[in-house]
Amino acid sequence: MVLFSRRLIVQVLERVVRDSTGTFIAGLTGWFDGDLFPKEAEALGLRQVLQWIVDCQLLNVLVEIDSKEVRSVVCSHGCDWSEWGVIVSDCRALLNQGISVSGAVLDKNLKQITEASNQHWSKAASSQGTEPEIMQIQEMHAKSHYSALEQAAVLSEMSLEATAQNVISSSRLMKVYHILSKIMRRIGNSNISRIGICGEAGVGKTTLLEALKIQPAIRDEFQFVIWVTVPKILNLTELRLEIARQLPLSDKKSIYRETLLSFLKRVKFFLILDGVHEFIDLNTVGIPKPTPENGCKIVLTTRSGQICDRMLVDLKINLEDLLWRLFCENVDEIVYSSNLQMLARKIVDSCCYHSHAIFLMSKALKDESDVDVWNNAIETMNMQPASPEQELEHIMVNVLKFSYHRLPDDTTRRCLKNCALYFENQEIARESLIDNWISDDLTDMYQKGQKVLETLVNAGLLESSEDGHIFKLHETDRCFY
Repeated sequence: MVLFSRRLIVQVLERVVRDSTGTFIAGLTGWFDGDLFPKEAEALGLRQVLQWIVDCQLLNVLVEIDSKEVRSVVCSHGCDWSEWGVIVSDCRALLNQGISVSGAVLDKNLKQITEASNQHWSKAASSQGTEPEIMQIQEMHAKSHYSALEQAAVLSEMSLEATAQNVISSSRLMKVYHILSKIMRRIGNSNISRIGICGEAGVGKTTLLEALKIQPAIRDEFQFVIWVTVPKILNLTELRLEIARQLPLSDKKSIYRETLLSFLKRVKFFLILDGVHEFIDLNTVGIPKPTPENGCKIVLTTRSGQICDRMLVDLKINLEDLLWRLFCENVDEIVYSSNLQMLARKIVDSCCYHSHAIFLMSKALKDESDVDVWNNAIETMNMQPASPEQELEHIMVNVLKFSYHRLPDDTTRRCLKNCALYFENQEIARESLIDNWISDDLTDMYQKGQKVLETLVNAGLLESSEDGHIFKLHETDRCFY
């Protein structure tokens, strides 16, 4: 298999703030050099500008942006937890501070904006170090191998500072990608107020919670999203203080149960308790009971299913069982045959609890009864990485290699390579994708292209929109082709 990397994007920021009369107020210049897709670069620039506006305490600001796609998505209410989605979520949170975004007519405005910026830079340079009172010029430089999910965190309800408290690399998110939607649907059930997630160490419990916390749907639904990592030696006072630190309470050094209870009863909160080792009396801490009426939710993780039972959760989810069911559902009934059960377990184990890897392997083995094919899958997955640091990447290369060779013919494989080479950072309409295959002599008929497309979607190697008209490569696969 040929591997293609992402393209290198340099995002240059040059933004000018003017009042209603066109008078220059402030400027921002800078650049980002990193591993970005174009729409991520556009959204990243927007996020930086919005944060700067908030930091400068500018009021009644209308931001003009030339990217129709970025403006449309930022102003919508869609849910996306990819790298691009995290940046969009940050932009939405900042827009809630009273900033509006419109599409700029760049053909008419770009020249004027650039000239205004250049004039004021010239004035600043000729003022011998004395900056005009009306003018603030801020310079920014962030050079890195950029990954939004590695560096960006969702803005807190209580703070407008972009922090890195919930750092999630794209590789870690791969662990929970295909089970996140299942969990989100359960959280959306009004009759489920307490959810317990259990499983052994390394199965991805904390990663799942991190992914949940940055979901725009969660941030939009709840007034406060509170995260507490529970220590092994439980201290209720410290637990209460940690919750209070994330709330607008005047005294964050000492907090009484009644004070915390009184505040939380008046708001809609989403409380995450990560790493519960023993029963916690939530009422003693000062946490009111979540109910369908108040709409509050509590999600906890623990290694023990018994802790979930003692905490009286409405729903107990065992991640290992959920991953196994994900595999079986996609492989279909053939997986329950006696000669395949042990082999299936070995394949799931070799995926190291990464749901996307499990998903692709299950698609590649769907309805396959040949034991030799299953043994070949195990041999492919058991190829060892060069070093422990490369384990995850090696798993995905092995998975994609097996999936690639399981495609029915060379035409389908060439079409997949074509997608990886030309459309790695785009969503593509059905007609455009098939027309491209025909123009590149990969197929000679539209009907054959339709069949190839269907095969790639069924294999999980291309993602389809709900209406079946738009397609893209999976976020976590693009770097491996």
